[in-house]
Amino acid sequence: MPTVRSLAVKALTRIGNDARPKEEMESLGFELDVRDRAFLQELVYGSLRHRIELEWILDRFLDHPRDLPDETRSNLIIAMYQIIKLRVPDWAAVNEAVELEGRLRGLVNAVLRNSLRTRDSILSELAGMERSLGASRIKGEEFAMAASITTSHPLWLVRRWVKRFGVEEALALMKANNEVPPLNLRVNTLKTTRQEVLERLSSMDIEAEAALRSPVGIRLSGTLAFRELEPLSGLVMAQDEAAQLVTLMLGLVEGQRVLDACAAPGGKAGHMAELTGDTGEVVAVESDLKRTELLRDNMLRMGYK
Repeated sequence: MPTVRSLAVKALTRIGNDARPKEEMESLGFELDVRDRAFLQELVYGSLRHRIELEWILDRFLDHPRDLPDETRSNLIIAMYQIIKLRVPDWAAVNEAVELEGRLRGLVNAVLRNSLRTRDSILSELAGMERSLGASRIKGEEFAMAASITTSHPLWLVRRWVKRFGVEEALALMKANNEVPPLNLRVNTLKTTRQEVLERLSSMDIEAEAALRSPVGIRLSGTLAFRELEPLSGLVMAQDEAAQLVTLMLGLVEGQRVLDACAAPGGKAGHMAELTGDTGEVVAVESDLKRTELLRDNMLRMGYK
C-alpha cells in the first residue's frame, strides 16, 4: 500500500499540473484512516499554502532548480515543509524523501541535509523579513519581494494589492489568506432544514455548528473526506459561507428568472434555485465541457428541476 508521503507527492505533482486539489485529495485519501488522512491533507495543503516560501529556500541549494522533474520538486517541497513548518523528526523527513527518489536520490539527500545545517539562519532571515514588514521598514519592490516570500503570494498579486489597498491592508489580506479555513456546507432548503442536518451530523459523530452569518450554512469541525457525507447526498452542498452570502445579497424571491453565466460547479446556481422556488427559473451557463458535466451532476444530485 502506498505511504502517506508518496500519496502527498503524487497529489502535489498533479495539482501542479492543473488537477483540482479537492478531487485529488478525495481520490487519494479515502482509503486512509482518519489520522493518516489528516496527515495527508496537512502535507499537501500546507505545502501549497507555503509553496513560494519553500521554493525560495530550496532554490538556495540548487544550481538549476527549474530543471528538476516535477515529482522530485514536489518531493523536496513536502520534505522542506516538514523540516521548516512541522515537528516531524529531521531524520524521518530526509529518509522518507530519499526513499521515494530514484536516480536523483543523492541530490535530494544533499539538498535536505544542507537545509538542516542552515535551518537556523534561514528561519532567522525569514523572521527578519517579517519584522521589517510589520514595522514598515522596507517599501516598494523590497517590500513586495519580502511579502511574496514570507506569505507565499505571487509577486504580481502582491504588487497589485499594495497598489489597490495600500501596504497595511494588503499585508493583512495575505496573512488572512494563509489561515486554514473550515469546511462549510449549504443546506438544500427544498428538502430539509439546517436543524435537521445538524441533528443528522451529530448522529454520524461529525462535529458541526450553524454558520456565523449564513442562515442556511453549517460549519464542520475536524478533518473528513467528502464521501463521509454521502448519507446526506442531495441535502447539502459544500460551499464557503462567503459564497452563500453572495447569493443571499441578490435579494431573490420566488418566481424570478435568473442567469448564472459562469455556473460550475453549481453552488450559487443551486442556491438561486432554492430561493426562486418551483415558479422561478435559473439559467446556468458554463463554457468548459468538463465543468458543465460537473454542474449537471450536482444539479441532479441536489434534485433541482
